[in-house]
Amino acid sequence: MNHEGSTPLAQLQDDNLKGLYKRHLIEALVRSVASTGMWVFALIAFFLGTFKTYQFIGISVSVIYLIMMSFLILIIIRYMIERGPYEYFSLFINQLEIIGYTAIIYFCGGIEASYLTLIYASLIAYVGTVASQRHTFNVASLCVATFSLMFGSVHFGIIPQINPNFTITWQYQLLIFLAVIFLLYMVAYISASSANLLRRHRDTLYQQNTVLEGTNEQLKHEMKERKRVEEEKRKLEVELRQAEKMEAIGTLAGGIAHDFNNILAAIFGYCQLALMKIPEGHQARNNLEEVLTAGKRAKDLVQQILTFSRQTEPVLVPIDISPVLEEALKFLRSSIPTTIEIRQNIQADSGLVLSDPTQIHQVIINLCTNAAHAMLESEKSVLEVSLTNVELDSADVANDPDLAPGGYLKLSISDTAMV
Repeated sequence: MNHEGSTPLAQLQDDNLKGLYKRHLIEALVRSVASTGMWVFALIAFFLGTFKTYQFIGISVSVIYLIMMSFLILIIIRYMIERGPYEYFSLFINQLEIIGYTAIIYFCGGIEASYLTLIYASLIAYVGTVASQRHTFNVASLCVATFSLMFGSVHFGIIPQINPNFTITWQYQLLIFLAVIFLLYMVAYISASSANLLRRHRDTLYQQNTVLEGTNEQLKHEMKERKRVEEEKRKLEVELRQAEKMEAIGTLAGGIAHDFNNILAAIFGYCQLALMKIPEGHQARNNLEEVLTAGKRAKDLVQQILTFSRQTEPVLVPIDISPVLEEALKFLRSSIPTTIEIRQNIQADSGLVLSDPTQIHQVIINLCTNAAHAMLESEKSVLEVSLTNVELDSADVANDPDLAPGGYLKLSISDTAMV
């Protein structure tokens, strides 16, 4: 998202202008330091008597001109907003800089100080590393043109020769002039070519780096995926070992359940034989009937064990949950502390559901036992169990695809334990 009305193109232009401004800032600093160094050189030469007073003054003025020009130009560049005029203005800056250097060369001796054209060469070499090849040759041409103007003006007497005692033939002057031109264009060619070569290598390295980064990201993704697969494999191995343990436990439980069934068969048989010999209303008969009821419950538990051991499948039959719930609560009353109050809200004629009575009984026992354990430290403990009919519409079952609208039984178990 772009803020304050800026666009990606405008942002790119801002970045380019900032880069150009930074380049000229560096040039200004280098120009100022170099000019100051040349002024120190002129000052030493002045005290040694090598330079005349007017030479030192001319060099000093040229140095001040270069330094002031640098900072004034930075102020102007700061307010430019388009790159096109910026490039032309950059060439104009180089021209002003060349004029300052040419003035220093002139006051250092003019034609006699042609060796100082190395200043031009340094400027061209720097421009070649930061600007385009065309701009580099333009700067070289400006150096040649400005030096030619100074050289010709001195040769033809338009401006005075700094050292009147310096005389050389015109052939030698021409040779110096041509050598300087050749040197400047050669420096422009070498610096621009080297910069282009470096840019191409930089682009190539950038592309290769981009490819390597992509490959690295792919390898990271593959390593992450492999780590995930190995982690899943370890989890599956743990689950497999656990399943094997459970299968072994199920097999053991199944064997115990079968043996226990045989014991229960004997208990059932002898109880029934005893009931046949005891008349109705006898106390012993009531006791034996309780034994048979408990035996039937034990048989149901054995059936659960067999279901757990995968040796039998649960049998779903239409049952009325109310008697199962009342029987489970009656059994639960004797197994939990008497300080826990059990409140029942069991709707009569709740209807039939397709279920396994043993599993329903076990679920109720487990839930109520957990609730009782949670209320052991509570001052007032109430365990409330309710069974009601509810009617669910399409909105109620929208979040559960396994349910269909219609009538259901709602079994609720709540406690007063503090969370």
